[in-house]
Amino acid sequence: MRPAFKRFVIKFGADPQGSWRRFILGLLIFISALSGLLLNTQPQSAWLDNLCVLVMLIGFGFAMIGYVGIFASRFNRLL
Repeated sequence: MRPAFKRFVIKFGADPQGSWRRFILGLLIFISALSGLLLNTQPQSAWLDNLCVLVMLIGFGFAMIGYVGIFASRFNRLL
């Protein structure tokens, strides 16, 4: 196994509870922005649509960082 991959797994898998919180936070941000996008009924508010999409991407990023940490903590048990 490569030492760089082992360091990556140990670094990101060190705090599974924090990774779980990050994943849930990102999921909640994503869902709230998605609901804002779906509930927007004004046809001339392109800026609000763009803002919701940007917030969705930020939430997706948080969720994926948390998911990588959860995966790394599971993989860390095999090392």
